Amino acid sequence: MHWKIEGDGIYMSTIEKWTAVDQYVSDILIPKDSTFS
Repeated sequence: MHWKIEGDGIYMSTIEKWTAVDQYVSDILIPKDSTFS
């Protein structure tokens, strides 16, 4: 997947993208009380 939007000039680097995705997935899938450890 390419997250670069040519027209708007919006670009998120691969590292930034996957860091954000990892944080998002972690927030969704990993309970704050660490039920899954």
